[in-house]
Amino acid sequence: MNFIVSGCSGGGKAPDLAALRDEAERLLRDVGLAAYAVVDDEGLPRANTAYTAYLSPRFACFFSPKSANHVVWLQRRANCGLALWREPSQHGEGLEGAQLRGRLIAPDAALRQDLIAAYGARFPATVAAGLIAGLVRGDDLAGDLYCVALTHGTFLLEPHFGRRNYISVEFVESRSRA
Repeated sequence: MNFIVSGCSGGGKAPDLAALRDEAERLLRDVGLAAYAVVDDEGLPRANTAYTAYLSPRFACFFSPKSANHVVWLQRRANCGLALWREPSQHGEGLEGAQLRGRLIAPDAALRQDLIAAYGARFPATVAAGLIAGLVRGDDLAGDLYCVALTHGTFLLEPHFGRRNYISVEFVESRSRA
């Protein structure tokens, strides 16, 4: 994962970049359900949850029906927000989560294959159900895999970097997607 730390708030110091990268990647790898925020045609905020896999994790991908309202709205406006979190063992203590922003993109063929592989690895039931094979073949399925290129994020990883230390990052392009 390539990103730069753009700030910390809540009294914490900027963490070691390698440690932050490791903990951010662990969170994204472990938490599969994300809430997506989009804007509808009337300019109102809407939320939808989706099982999400991450690639490198500059890219987030989710499978959804092509006709779903949140997909239609996302295709029209492209920008979205994502929120994901780990359930704390005690209310309000040891919080871990992220708020991410990005844009819907149409991945090139190579990136699409990498995303399909990442989604299948994260959610093995999609392989067993034949969904991944259908995506690889290019079948005309009722749904599709959508890709969000992440641009900004705020991580809260209290067990690792202190209480209420909100760490803001900007994702940057790397030469390699892996």
